Amino acid sequence: MTATLPSTLGAAAGPRPPQARRLRRAVAAWLPSAVALTLGLLGLTSPSLWRDEAVSYTVAQESVGQIQQLTRTVDAVHEVYYLLVHLVFLVGTPSPGLLRAPSVLAVAATAWFVAATLRRLAGPRAGLLAGLSWACVPLVSRYAQEGRSYALVSLAVAAAVYLLLRGVEAGEAGRRTAWWWSGYAVAVAVAGALNVMALLSLPAFAVTVALWRPGWAAALRWAAASVLGALAVLPVALRSAGQTNAVDWLSAPTWRTPFALAADFAGGRAALPLVLVAVLLVALRRSPGGRSGGSPGRRRGPVALAVPLLLLPPGVLLLVSLQHSFYQPRYVLYALIGLSFLIGAGWDAAARRLPVRPEPAAVAALAAVAATAALGIPAQLQLRQSDGHGSDARALAEAVAVRARPGDAVVFASLPARSIAFAYPRDFAGTADVALLSAFNPLKPDGLERPPAATAALLGRYARVWYVYSGHRNLRTGTRDQVLLQAVSGTRRLAGTWSADGQSVQLFTR
Repeated sequence: MTATLPSTLGAAAGPRPPQARRLRRAVAAWLPSAVALTLGLLGLTSPSLWRDEAVSYTVAQESVGQIQQLTRTVDAVHEVYYLLVHLVFLVGTPSPGLLRAPSVLAVAATAWFVAATLRRLAGPRAGLLAGLSWACVPLVSRYAQEGRSYALVSLAVAAAVYLLLRGVEAGEAGRRTAWWWSGYAVAVAVAGALNVMALLSLPAFAVTVALWRPGWAAALRWAAASVLGALAVLPVALRSAGQTNAVDWLSAPTWRTPFALAADFAGGRAALPLVLVAVLLVALRRSPGGRSGGSPGRRRGPVALAVPLLLLPPGVLLLVSLQHSFYQPRYVLYALIGLSFLIGAGWDAAARRLPVRPEPAAVAALAAVAATAALGIPAQLQLRQSDGHGSDARALAEAVAVRARPGDAVVFASLPARSIAFAYPRDFAGTADVALLSAFNPLKPDGLERPPAATAALLGRYARVWYVYSGHRNLRTGTRDQVLLQAVSGTRRLAGTWSADGQSVQLFTR
């Protein structure tokens, strides 16, 4: 007996019953989201929180007034995100898993928008392939499991892309467009409020509108909606413009930087050739079988939408960063949506050219996406290690928790090192942070401290002191680090050292 595979990717020979068509459409619409959600939840809390996540975790547990007070001096660009997580924490008990939950849901919803957009541009099979391509990239999984705003920014940009297309389609069909353009303006505003770097998508949208040539009326509506969305972000942009010292640690890009970004977007160097093949195949794409005319998106294809979104935001950010470095791959994660469109359209084009029935062609296209995803499995596994986010603060916190005694003192060699205790406060319960005056201070997000000399004097009361430091210590004479280390080690001996990823905790006892 031969089983027939019900195709969710292309038209089969002969008519299908309505129930089968509905099932096929449902699978094509929701499978990418299900895959993205599954990968996001898989090992969600396995990676340790790293410094930026620890900041999110701590700040979001403050009151709304304290969050707004803090962002007047630092992190204005993340204020909306902190307030959102604050609301999430009001619903459930704060935990690393709950902190990361909005990002997981955002990545899954983005997969839906990616699939839905390309489905309208190139057909259901292309949409499904694009959605799966987005869902399976290790970089996407990385930020699905991060308590920061970047997955949410990608969701807002993906929604803006979809609403842009629907607005253009509705205008050319003579239907009312106000709802679509209003939604587009809101999506742009949300994306920019979550991170102002999302506004780099607007030049890409401008190129798309110019290439689609939807008519002056639609172009003017797009421009008005874009301006309204950008104006809504203006307060955040102006406040964050005066806080650029927060990114002073970023280094200027080099000629290797674009190639590293390309490998990250593809899912690793091994997957890059396969992705490039898919992109080249877009040039071979033909209109979906049996269609003529149709919506402007179907006539013009996905390239005019995908290429500007893929290239312009990273390109502009890299050029600006040659003067003052703002570049980080996570700031332009949403540009990966454009590559997902190209991959979906490319493998769909290849499937259409295969001299076989639609079902085998669909399986071949899925196999190509699956092969790309398989090449990213080592990266997916690494991301879910305890140090998958580049820091294993949890290992250091556990080293203290297992060995600490009530009344032990703890000293952090630098203010950022305190993020370990902010991320895992239970592991430091019972210890005394001798230098700390106040855990919350709008001018000192890492805590307001006593002067080093006052801290050194207080340390004389403690027989056991935990000293937490990163690999880079400032031990010049008279500096904070040198004064504190001398106070800790002067009358005590080193009883043990525990290290992970360039950070260490040392126990000093009398």
